[in-house]
Amino acid sequence: MVGYEYHPAAETEYLAAIRYYSRVSLELGMSFVTEVESAIQRARQFPEAYGKVTDSLRHIGTHRFPYAIIYECRGDRIVIWAVAHTSREPGYWKARI
Repeated sequence: MVGYEYHPAAETEYLAAIRYYSRVSLELGMSFVTEVESAIQRARQFPEAYGKVTDSLRHIGTHRFPYAIIYECRGDRIVIWAVAHTSREPGYWKARI
């Protein structure tokens, strides 16, 4: 299993989404964390298995929430560029790369 790291803006948006769902309900906030972490674990386990966004970027979705993890494989780790809401401004995160 490869390691991983967040781009600072991706980590910020992830934490903001956790705060949002936790304000609705603590259980919902925890479910969101579980979903995102599960998606990241799948990407770490099989980094090349998920859909391509560009030649170097891939995405993996969560099951219960409308979020996708945008990541890049870099040898022994993946870099998470975005924890993106799938119904919001598409491609907003591209300036981070």
